[in-house]
Amino acid sequence: MTSRRRTAWPRPEAAGRPHADLAWSRALAHPVRVEILLALLEHEPGSPSGFAQTLEIPLGVASHHMRRLRELRLVQIARRTHHRGAVQHHYRLVDRAATARALWRWGLAPDDVVPMGPAEELGPGAAERETVRRVVGELRRLRERRGISQAALAARVRIRPEHLGRVERGEADPRMTVLLMLAAELGVSMRDLFAAAEGEDDAAPQAA
Repeated sequence: MTSRRRTAWPRPEAAGRPHADLAWSRALAHPVRVEILLALLEHEPGSPSGFAQTLEIPLGVASHHMRRLRELRLVQIARRTHHRGAVQHHYRLVDRAATARALWRWGLAPDDVVPMGPAEELGPGAAERETVRRVVGELRRLRERRGISQAALAARVRIRPEHLGRVERGEADPRMTVLLMLAAELGVSMRDLFAAAEGEDDAAPQAA
């Protein structure tokens, strides 16, 4: 399996309705699924047997993760072929743009892998943008309650203060890696932040 940077992301609880960001965290929770999605972005359709060969994993493992991606409605059957009396399914992405955007946002694909142009063009859709806006707003409120300046927090997570300012004002679309670092520094769970932003919790999450 090729080596790519992984983003630490907590597994969501099994209960609860599958909101957009939590569904993506579920989909990207396993490196095999990430590799399959990246492979489909580069070339589709693809089959479990093909992924088993290229990723050097058992066919059963590849088939399992393809079924999971299909359950999450991220891939769909493009065609069926017959080989030695068996039916082989070939899959394609349901939404290439959304897949590319999610992989980029979670820091799981370099810019040159994502076939969507410059990073500025990879912003989220309206629903995702509203969720992220709420998450960023809660992170800003936590920062202010703890009396931490933008400059100090930016230095801790190794980003420019100007960039953090643009993120907090809604002028920049942050990668999930940035949100994860901000949440870690402020002692709050990203899962709780997204659950609250998407209406699963009545109370805002509290910093540890």
